[in-house]
Amino acid sequence: MKFTESNGVLLSKFNYEELHVSTDESKGFKPLELLISSIVGCITPLLCYNLSQKDIDLSEIEADVEVKRDDKKHNKVEKIHIHFLIKGCNLNVEHIESSIQYAKDNCDTVQSLTNSIKITETYELIWMC
Repeated sequence: MKFTESNGVLLSKFNYEELHVSTDESKGFKPLELLISSIVGCITPLLCYNLSQKDIDLSEIEADVEVKRDDKKHNKVEKIHIHFLIKGCNLNVEHIESSIQYAKDNCDTVQSLTNSIKITETYELIWMC
């Protein structure tokens, strides 16, 4: 990956499109937004994949994320909590819980942050049958 800084915006070109990163949200994505997106973007597809292997018919998964910063060091993220809203049929609590654990264990982003940021999760099921 290659990044170029220009006028307070960090630019990088990817196959999909150009990424703009800035502490000024009017110029691009804020770094913390990208961190959260990376975590959720890594866990959620793994969760969906694992659930599909268990014959759970998913309609949709939403993730609501809360970030807690260290009270003494406001610039340090201490905890990230992800609340999954899982919609579908054949929703089995045991399969959901084991699939969330599978996703966390196999997400390289989460594993890279394991000793730095506490990542927790809860879930809510909505039956769509």
